[in-house]
Amino acid sequence: MNNRTKIVTKPWDGIPARPPMVRKKPMQKQLGGVPDSTLHDWIRNGVFPMPVNLGPRMVAWPQAWIDAWLQDRATRQEKGL
Repeated sequence: MNNRTKIVTKPWDGIPARPPMVRKKPMQKQLGGVPDSTLHDWIRNGVFPMPVNLGPRMVAWPQAWIDAWLQDRATRQEKGL
């Protein structure tokens, strides 16, 4: 393994993508009304999980992934990270 290679695990890694699924707008409300541009930046930068494609123009996130992400953010905040 290269010394510069860093393996980063995400809080949602290993959680299967299964129902219940949450569509974009209800999910954004759970995150406090995060704007679309911020959400897209988080996804692009690996801060937030990529959605699951449900159709040609429909995506959703497993509720378990959102819960894991929110828990990770709360834990980081408590630790001052």
